[in-house]
Amino acid sequence: MGSLRDMEREAKENTETASPFPKLQFKEVGDERRGGKQAVSVNGKLGRLVIYQEAYRLFEQRSGKEPVKFVQLLRHDEYPHIFWIKACDSAKDPAARGLHTTGETKLISAKKLIKEIGKEEAPTQRFFADWDPVNEALYVDLNHPV
Repeated sequence: MGSLRDMEREAKENTETASPFPKLQFKEVGDERRGGKQAVSVNGKLGRLVIYQEAYRLFEQRSGKEPVKFVQLLRHDEYPHIFWIKACDSAKDPAARGLHTTGETKLISAKKLIKEIGKEEAPTQRFFADWDPVNEALYVDLNHPV
């Protein structure tokens, strides 16, 4: 028979290693932002646009401004379901907005644009984004959710 200390230590080891769960096959929980989507998300409640990694790479390469630090948010009456994000220089453009980096994504404060497109009360949505070579800007098509 062992000492009282040995029995206490053994009891403690058994309770620390014992688990109420069987061996489980876990599902990993990933972050979709890292999926490299060619998209822009619109968060009406926070008034923000997020340019996802693939869309930003395309935007940066085609705009010729690496890194893009400032943008203009543009709309046209003939295309109410589309808005454009154009790279610009803050010193020259009075409507410039800063592009903030959050991990692999880029964030733009855009309350006025979001209100104009009628998404201020909508849940966060992602929309397809591509390059418009004629207007030299990234366009976001609100009729094409991702």
